[in-house]
Amino acid sequence: MRPEGPKSRYQVPLRDRGLAYRGRTLGARVDSLTYHLAKRVSDRQWAEDTTPAQYIEDLRRAVRAPVARLAVYLRRGGPIAATLTRTSAAVPTARRTLASLPEMLVIYSADRGIILSGYQASRLEATGVPQEARWLK
Repeated sequence: MRPEGPKSRYQVPLRDRGLAYRGRTLGARVDSLTYHLAKRVSDRQWAEDTTPAQYIEDLRRAVRAPVARLAVYLRRGGPIAATLTRTSAAVPTARRTLASLPEMLVIYSADRGIILSGYQASRLEATGVPQEARWLK
């Protein structure tokens, strides 16, 4: 997910085609940031009026939160850094919903230098972070 610069085209999974976000319906391909935010809004993790800039701001706030835990691991041959923090420490009340979940995971590609995804989860075990991940904090 690159918040600025050239936008990569992301192939939208079949199950998510037709999701609506800010007056736009997702088709077969869309930029990665739009897809990820549309998915999170559809899952009611973020409020419907959340902008892409606000979503990126929340992900960055989660990474910088003093209570964030940092993990590193390999996925698909590449190094991953992930942070886990409380959603309440990163997402302002106005952008949370009644369905917001207590934990927030931000996944970063260490070799490509980009945020890959950010989402909320009920607990660490629901995030998909592998058991062999090394927790540094």
